[in-house]
Amino acid sequence: MRGGAIRQCLAVVVLLIVMAAANQASASVESAARFVERFGNQALNALDAPNLTIDNRETLVRDLLRRGLDLGFIGRFVLGGNWARATAAQRRDYLALYEGYVVKVYAAWLARITGERLTVIGAKQVNDKDVVVRTRIERRNNPPIFAEWRVRAINNQDRIIDIASNGISLAGNQRLEFAAVVKRHGIDGLISFLRKR
Repeated sequence: MRGGAIRQCLAVVVLLIVMAAANQASASVESAARFVERFGNQALNALDAPNLTIDNRETLVRDLLRRGLDLGFIGRFVLGGNWARATAAQRRDYLALYEGYVVKVYAAWLARITGERLTVIGAKQVNDKDVVVRTRIERRNNPPIFAEWRVRAINNQDRIIDIASNGISLAGNQRLEFAAVVKRHGIDGLISFLRKR
């Protein structure tokens, strides 16, 4: 193995160790349920607040999502195995663009489910790191919506790493979409795709 290849392999190993160490804490069922209920109701209130301009509402939701979601973790998950193949510059550009993209996606999802109240109806530990919190969102003149929020303690703070509704995972859908873009156009093509969004 040449020196450059060895250094690249070592860099990947170090990255995996750092990611594992950062994510080794597990969320408790109780704290995850409280976190999701608080976060969800804050988001619904922000979206439903009267007398807010579109820009102000978007700023409120963007701030909530940045505090509630671990965007770096979700971004790495969504890129999948292509993360290890990306250069440092590609990773930096991708994560910077991904944050803006995912905030828009999740904000749009929250806007579609705007309701009066989010209630936790169940929570369970699904592996040694994650808790899935099930919620019911009551809506005016519409049937309720049920959603599942995957929570992980990252750096000792509960963070949402995925949201699913009707069995469809937002992060899982993005992973499939991004894999298809990378397969056709490479990582630079994905970065270009995100830049246009």
